[in-house]
Amino acid sequence: MLENLSFRKLSSFVLIVLLLVAGVFAAGAYHVNLTVNEINTAWLSFKSQHAEKARLETTLRATLGYGGMIHDFKNYVLRKDFEQLASLQKSLGAAQAIVEQYLALSTTQAEKLVLDDIQQMIFQYQEGLRAARGEIKKGKTSKEIDKLVRIDDSYALRGLDVLHEEIITEYKYYNDRRQKPVLANAIRSMLGYGGMIHSFKNYVLRGDDKYFMKSIESIQGAEEFISQYYQLEHTLGEKTALEDIVKTLEEYKNKLDIAKKMIKKKASPEEIDKVVQVNDKHALRGLTTLEQDIILQIETKSEQLSHKLIEIRKQEALIAYFIVGMILMVSLYLFMLFSKRIIKPVLELSHVMTEMAHGNIDIEYSYSATARTELGDMARSLKIYKENEGKRRIAEEEIRRLAMTDPLTGLANRNRLESRYHELVSHAKREGRLIAVLALDLDMFKPVNDEYGHAAGDAVLKGVARNLLLAFRDTDLVARVGGDEFVVILYGPENIETIKDVAQRVIKLLSAPVLVNEDLIMIGASIGIAILKPDATDPMDVVMKHADYALYQAKESGRNTYRIYDGEGDAKADKVTLVHQIQSDPDTNKS
Repeated sequence: MLENLSFRKLSSFVLIVLLLVAGVFAAGAYHVNLTVNEINTAWLSFKSQHAEKARLETTLRATLGYGGMIHDFKNYVLRKDFEQLASLQKSLGAAQAIVEQYLALSTTQAEKLVLDDIQQMIFQYQEGLRAARGEIKKGKTSKEIDKLVRIDDSYALRGLDVLHEEIITEYKYYNDRRQKPVLANAIRSMLGYGGMIHSFKNYVLRGDDKYFMKSIESIQGAEEFISQYYQLEHTLGEKTALEDIVKTLEEYKNKLDIAKKMIKKKASPEEIDKVVQVNDKHALRGLTTLEQDIILQIETKSEQLSHKLIEIRKQEALIAYFIVGMILMVSLYLFMLFSKRIIKPVLELSHVMTEMAHGNIDIEYSYSATARTELGDMARSLKIYKENEGKRRIAEEEIRRLAMTDPLTGLANRNRLESRYHELVSHAKREGRLIAVLALDLDMFKPVNDEYGHAAGDAVLKGVARNLLLAFRDTDLVARVGGDEFVVILYGPENIETIKDVAQRVIKLLSAPVLVNEDLIMIGASIGIAILKPDATDPMDVVMKHADYALYQAKESGRNTYRIYDGEGDAKADKVTLVHQIQSDPDTNKS
């Protein structure tokens, strides 16, 4: 009987009881709500200060910057001191570990891209360290070593800025310059990687005035943040730490002037470094003190928050006992009825609907779809919706797969090729990378169909597809656009030599015999290549025309080889220069 009790009958039954307790409950709820809002505000602030990404970003800046990797690296180049080498190796290892921890978190696509840039920078410094050690053993000067191991930090610096912007987007707290952790991190940024110490060491090594100006700007930026820190309520320890940092910055400003004079006198970097060395111990200790004081203040806030939570629990208990005492005798049965027959099913079905609205149609629920109530109607509707949505998704996925995939090989088809081409061109333009389009045509394939049949030809095409997928990266695209015609978009090759190596490797790979039904079938491949510079805006049909022309030239040159299109302007044949050719063993060039 209770299972078929409708909402209309139940609402009439409980109306009087609800009116009696509503006043008392509302008063208690209002009081609790005020306290909860206060705690919620404190919790959001506390949560932001403990955000894992923000912690890792701050730690990464500290590891890379002042007193860290870049500081040790430049000192090693200048002083060739084994002690600096040990510290540098430790900093590089720590930076790599922090990036790996960051990647283990839930990261956006933008964060993944810039973390890859930072990893590349760390790898370059590791390679630079190896090179520097070799040059030091050869007795090379600091200027010579610096010229050899010079690294472009712009991508990594941009990456750090992107990470910070992502954190600000998620936690507004980190955009508030009235917060001590924010100011402490800003001071570190101004002093470290891409900041004062980076520019100062580069100025000593290279004597370029742009590093002098960058050093001055970074020092002024750090002093501005320190000034803002002073305006906040601070402890004696924080005041002493800030004073140590300010004194160190003053010393660096003085040393900059000395370095400038020595550079004008053509002094060597080693001579300048000996004169302008600064004891960073006090400033580094000051930065550590700021962080420790901030941690202590956060722990104090945590304790205060815990006390507030204890108080609210006590208040909730008192209010709950009072309300329960009033309504226990008259509403026990009502509570059980609502909990079992209404609240639990409504929450379950509401959760199911929310999950389905977010795309999760595989969620299960226990409420019976046979009940003759409003909730039963909901359950039946959800069941029908779930079945229909599942069928629709399967159909859409199949349509999408067929529209973008070659049915024989499983490779991308021409539709997917055109779509991916525009995506990669856009990425390459932003990142300043090359793109190579390879038009690939199988040699000696027609005799396969004629002699062994189309089934054997299909098996060969599938084998070629598998080999091409193994030969290229996930960032590249392999597509089949015709019978034995394939197109590969190679994203971000370092230079033309890389493209040539890839073409040679593919030709060698596809020249190997293919086993079909116990027969060894020999084929080969000819490749035409068109290269797009980062600023290129050629539409796909023009690029394919270039690659096809180069492919035609490869076929004409004996097959099983490749050609690179190097035209200026349009794709007219009389404006084409074939810049390179590589042929494999002469016996395999013949179709």
